[in-house]
Amino acid sequence: MKLYTYNRVSTDDQKTGLLVYKERMDAFCVRWNHTIVDSWEDEDVSGGIPLKDRPAGSIMYKNLFLGKADGVLFDNVSRMFRDMEDGITTVNRFTESGIKMFVSDGSADPIDIESESGFLFFVMQLTFAHIERMKIKKRTKDAHTMRRRTGLPTSHTQYGFDKVNGRLILREDEMDVVNVILKSRDEDKMTFDLITNNLNNEGIPSKKGGKWSKKVVFGVYNYHKKIAA
Repeated sequence: MKLYTYNRVSTDDQKTGLLVYKERMDAFCVRWNHTIVDSWEDEDVSGGIPLKDRPAGSIMYKNLFLGKADGVLFDNVSRMFRDMEDGITTVNRFTESGIKMFVSDGSADPIDIESESGFLFFVMQLTFAHIERMKIKKRTKDAHTMRRRTGLPTSHTQYGFDKVNGRLILREDEMDVVNVILKSRDEDKMTFDLITNNLNNEGIPSKKGGKWSKKVVFGVYNYHKKIAA
């Protein structure tokens, strides 16, 4: 079969984890005579975001339904999903459309949720992934809440803020751009590609003074949605 490979990795996991996952998936395809058509990776994107809404995942999702590959291979369920609703909804849509899903640390057969064993395997793995995301989310939220209360940065200086003497200071000019990004996505239903193009066409610099990328726009949107919640 012609397969896509997909990985969702954290920033810290990118160098080592991505290499390990890639090697396992390459070996899987060689062993079972599959051809990798293309590889997709989402770096530092929450597993709670639906696959079809992630920067790379959304493109792969559309291409699968266009028949550009027979299915998708991932190293384990948590690399693909960390949300119960998204996982079950997506795999149901894939199954209805004849799109196969393979796990490189599983057997040669694709996940078959219409069989008892296939359904049990997928739901169990998805449950573990979902619970782990809940734990990570709570730990992260608690830590970020405490740091924001004391005026400390949560990580690197996010767009919309400056760091002065170790504390975050709001930048009104950047927050104006943040509001444009939020409105463009939530109210105007623009794609991240279109938002990125608009920012670059209008000559609005990114945090580092260069051009915007889709990944950076997505990161700004995701961060400010979280702190506004």
